[in-house]
Amino acid sequence: MEASRSLGISYGKTMRKIILPQATKLMLPNFVNQFVIALKDTTIVSAIGLVELFQTGKIIIARNYQSFKMYAILAIFYLVIITLLTKLAKRLEKRIR
Repeated sequence: MEASRSLGISYGKTMRKIILPQATKLMLPNFVNQFVIALKDTTIVSAIGLVELFQTGKIIIARNYQSFKMYAILAIFYLVIITLLTKLAKRLEKRIR
């Protein structure tokens, strides 16, 4: 900021061309990681579909009485969703760098 001020660059142009690109490069990977953590640990998962997954699983279990197999499938499905989100976060991080 001080260097741009000494060169006579305006505040708006300094923020747009110098400060914000550096701040975004530093902030975005942490922000995406926090989003993935929040998705894993909070009720966001319930809003997105964990409740629907288990309700559908209960319906299928009621039909064929294979609860272990159904819950294993649900766990794998949940693992795939979280893995895809984590890979997306890493891809965004690489793209920014």
